[in-house]
Amino acid sequence: MSLGDKLDAFAAQKTNQLAEKVIADATLQGQAAGIEQQQAGGALELKEEKFIGGVSAKAFNTAAREGYIKSLDNDVMESFTNLAAENSQDLQSYNTGAEALAKGFMSGVDPASRPAVELSIDSMISRQRPKIQAAQAQAIVDQGNQDQAINTAERGRLAEAAAFDGDAESALLDSTVAIDSINNRSDLSDVQKSEQIRDVNLKLRESFSAGELSRTYDAEGSQAALDQLTELSGERPQGFTPDEWDSFISKEQTKINRKVAREKQDIKFNAEAAQRDLSISRGLMLTADGARPANPAGSSQDRKDINNYYDSVSEQWQQLPVEQQIQANVDIVKSTGLVPSTLSSSISAVMRSGNAEQAGLMADIVSRIQEQTPASINDLTAESRAMSLQISDALRAGMDIETATAAAHKATFGITQSEKDVIAINTQEVSKNLPSSLQTFADSDLDEGGFDRGIFYNVPDVPPMMAAVIAVHLVVLWI
Repeated sequence: MSLGDKLDAFAAQKTNQLAEKVIADATLQGQAAGIEQQQAGGALELKEEKFIGGVSAKAFNTAAREGYIKSLDNDVMESFTNLAAENSQDLQSYNTGAEALAKGFMSGVDPASRPAVELSIDSMISRQRPKIQAAQAQAIVDQGNQDQAINTAERGRLAEAAAFDGDAESALLDSTVAIDSINNRSDLSDVQKSEQIRDVNLKLRESFSAGELSRTYDAEGSQAALDQLTELSGERPQGFTPDEWDSFISKEQTKINRKVAREKQDIKFNAEAAQRDLSISRGLMLTADGARPANPAGSSQDRKDINNYYDSVSEQWQQLPVEQQIQANVDIVKSTGLVPSTLSSSISAVMRSGNAEQAGLMADIVSRIQEQTPASINDLTAESRAMSLQISDALRAGMDIETATAAAHKATFGITQSEKDVIAINTQEVSKNLPSSLQTFADSDLDEGGFDRGIFYNVPDVPPMMAAVIAVHLVVLWI
């Protein structure tokens, strides 16, 4: 080879290498541009293929179309996959959505790329459609099986109810429909169908027997039903295992026992209600003018009757004005000479609570009882009597209800034995320096009324120590 030939060959090689590099660069640039343009949602922009530099432009355009189509193909796959998921059992909706998606994708595709994009879309639609058709068909089958299961349960329930009522014709008809529904199900094996049919038949037989026992109980009583159950226990029907029949007998035994227990409870409740009504009526009679109990202290039955009557009417008094409520409570004590135990408990609870407003109302009731029927005051606790009358005395002296209640509560419930002992000692020391007239007063016998005990005057059974403590307080305050 001559030198000239070698130079020509070298020049051709370099030219080819340069051309290959230009094509490779243009290809990379075209692919990137095509993908970028598609993802941006724009139309594909291509370079003009001129005679000079046409190789580069052609390479760019070819790669751009490929990149554009590949990127578009990914979008097509994602969109149609999502559409199929959203309409997995609705072929009609999928077809409608697919048509709209296809139009949307094709609207921005350049003419040269349309065949490839159409192929991609058609392929994706065809790939998803059979899956949706199969899923839709299976959904129809599943719904049918579910409907058959519901029908079995409902018809079985109706058959059991008819059997319990002794309606054999209706029971047989409904149980036959229930069994047909079991046989129509495609999701059950033959073994499963046999088990469910057996269950329908056993429940039907149990319902017949249970209904007979119930009717026997209603017509002849519990003992006749128990005797009939004993006979049934030894006559196991065909189709039942021993354990199954024993379980049924045990269940019916429990039902009978519960019926007997409920009847006893009803009888007891009705008897107690009748006794309570009679007691209320007697209590009403005892509240009539001149009908107070012969025994001033009242018998236990008198007290029970009066309290039952009080409980039956006192709730209605809550609708009355406060003054009328107070007077109604006082009147029932005045007419019977007894304080209903419910009223006594309410007074005690209020006094212990220290609620000033309520304590004032209760103190008013106690004060009126003390004035009108002094002997009845013994039905209250010593603390209730003491605190109520302390509050009444304090209010008459002009003290406000909050202060009066607080002081009375402290004096009645708040002084410990050690505090009482200290007061007694201090009082002995103070009394040494009293004038002779007061000395005689202080030395007088508290239990015999040497002090003017005020609220304790004519109050029976007030604890002596409590009276002494209050009296000493009065002396100290006086000094």
